[in-house]
Amino acid sequence: MRAVGQQNFVDDQFPPTPRSLYKSPHKRKRSEDIIWLRPRDIRTDHAWTVFRGNTITGTDIVQGSLGNCWFLAALSVIAEQRPELILKLVLTKTLSSYGIYQLRLCHKGVWQTVTIDDYLPCHSHYKNLVYSRSTHGQLWVSLVEKAHAKLHGSYEAVVSGSIEDGLRELTGVPCESLRLDVSKIDEIWARLESSLQSNFVLGASCGGDLGPSVYKAVGLVDNHAYSILQLEYIRGERIMLIRNPWAKTDWKGDWSATSPTWASEQERKKYYRVDRGSFWMSVLDFFKYFQTVTICKLHADYEELRYADQFGTNKSLPLHSSNSYHLSVLKSTCIYISIIQSTSRKQDKHVPPTSFILKNLNKTIEPIKIWKPKAVSHHTAELMLDTGDYILFPFALGDEVLDFVLGFYSSQPLIVEVKPTNQHNFLTTLHKGMTSPNKGISTTPLMALRFYIMSANDGSQLFLAHNTHHSAASSLEVSTTSHVLPPFSWRGSLFTQDVIPPLSSQLINVIRPGGDPEPAQTHFSATETHKLKESHFPQLTPMFSVLPIK
Repeated sequence: MRAVGQQNFVDDQFPPTPRSLYKSPHKRKRSEDIIWLRPRDIRTDHAWTVFRGNTITGTDIVQGSLGNCWFLAALSVIAEQRPELILKLVLTKTLSSYGIYQLRLCHKGVWQTVTIDDYLPCHSHYKNLVYSRSTHGQLWVSLVEKAHAKLHGSYEAVVSGSIEDGLRELTGVPCESLRLDVSKIDEIWARLESSLQSNFVLGASCGGDLGPSVYKAVGLVDNHAYSILQLEYIRGERIMLIRNPWAKTDWKGDWSATSPTWASEQERKKYYRVDRGSFWMSVLDFFKYFQTVTICKLHADYEELRYADQFGTNKSLPLHSSNSYHLSVLKSTCIYISIIQSTSRKQDKHVPPTSFILKNLNKTIEPIKIWKPKAVSHHTAELMLDTGDYILFPFALGDEVLDFVLGFYSSQPLIVEVKPTNQHNFLTTLHKGMTSPNKGISTTPLMALRFYIMSANDGSQLFLAHNTHHSAASSLEVSTTSHVLPPFSWRGSLFTQDVIPPLSSQLINVIRPGGDPEPAQTHFSATETHKLKESHFPQLTPMFSVLPIK
């Protein structure tokens, strides 16, 4: 940041130049229609202010020509349902005579204070704002949008996304998206009821395959986000109170303000004591016209802890993270544990699967819980922890060093001690976790041998063999094949031969998909032997060490 004269501050990291508008060099050459102006030079019908009055609503937000409706929709949902959070995001709440503002956003799992100047993109001819703005001369929407663009490198970089992404960046809390499937209508209705009872923020994405004209005909906006405010039963039918944060159109179907579905005018007036933009619709219509619901699990009184870490720094055992986390729970707590990978939003489809192993140091029966790996940028586990001590091992099925943030979001304070991961303790816990009763881990008994497969949602797999025989070794052959592109083997071969001693377990292989659209096929066979000694092909690295069963 640098000063010009006594008052005009210019942000050197995000300057008022084409490179802050576009990430593509060829587009920067076509930016002559946009100029950067400070508020005092921008055309407006009102005197500029950061906030006007004490009321913040979603109707304050007006989208410009930038395709970031996903972020503005999340912003409008927050403004509608939890407006006090907007005040926490905008740290500079009054006009700055120096043209400098600070805002707070959660970027890649880390809360960051973002400093920007007040230059904003404007039409070169009309001298008004090109991108988002607020009504009544408020600056807060344009400032939040600029801080968001700065974190991502340019305004163009924030084009396209999901309301889930936006809510995470604005709140920092775990979010979950549910795809609407009419066969799961009862299950999703129950989730929505419990979420509203918990005072969570709920957003819904309107749009699908019906076409823009269909949505327009019924008073909805295609590819737009709405808030879910309330659920009700009327004469046995389930209806929902929905709000369009921008209040531009009115729903025209059943249970609308003009619908004959209401039993009487008195009943209609009872339920339509709401402002413009809010409307009731049946749950069946909701599932017809909306695609997803996003639950933002925002608790006013929860504690947050975040730790930066890495996967893959130990080349001999790249599964585990650099650190393990020793938790002391002083009072029973509801907790969300999240692995947040440091990737851009548009790389989400290419992130490696991640997971957790939690060891309860207070239990001797089934003390270990392991979660199925998921290839998502934000992997969150929700659970209840009783008073006591625990060790958490994050792990990933990645091929390279990977930065991530581990987040804890809990109803009660935690004591967390971070220690370098002990390789032997991690492997022992992984083996025991995979052989414990777990959903998502298939088990095949081959005489005294148990063969376990833990599969990720991207086709990655971990194979573990568990020889329970007291005197005989198990000779195991495993081969993995695919139709077109061969998968990648961490063992160095898709065919393995292992003679596993009695009362021993071994991680046999870790398979990553090679790009074949069809899932890989695994074939295995085993025999018991008292004659063969322990042997392995390929030779074992530390990650595939044989461990005794205790």
